[in-house]
Amino acid sequence: MIKILHVKSNRNILVKILLLIVLLCSFPLVGSDCENNILGGSQGNIIGTWNLTRAAGYLQDVCDGEQVTFDTTGTATLQCPNTNPITRTYTVSNNVLTYTETSIQYDITTLTNSTLVLTGKNIGRTLTYTKNPADGYSSYAPENTNKGFNSSEMKIDNMKGKGE
Repeated sequence: MIKILHVKSNRNILVKILLLIVLLCSFPLVGSDCENNILGGSQGNIIGTWNLTRAAGYLQDVCDGEQVTFDTTGTATLQCPNTNPITRTYTVSNNVLTYTETSIQYDITTLTNSTLVLTGKNIGRTLTYTKNPADGYSSYAPENTNKGFNSSEMKIDNMKGKGE
């Protein structure tokens, strides 16, 4: 009788262990889309108008005060102060923003309701943006209208000697 109880007890423990293993193994499968859900499946929180507040890295060619608007159709409108806006097709996948026409890619290292930080994957710059409020009023208006490129482009001679 004791031996039978011991076998049933071992069987229950074995079943519980197997159930735990199956449960733990299913987490990567069930949770694999969590990162994309944070971004809304694709573009997510990136949708809206963002103002460049800081540029870092060895490639300092983005114009001061760049404003970029990401819409829900995959079109970004980029504008430097006192210049005409340009449009670029973009995609967001696995926390990587890609400007399709130029193949410039950024890791989305921070994305909150108010802050977007893009770290270049194939370009030496890190860009920090703050989100324009929904009413369209921007408290950031740079005095410096330094001419430069927008963040979807790169000046070719900036790559010389950078190992890329």
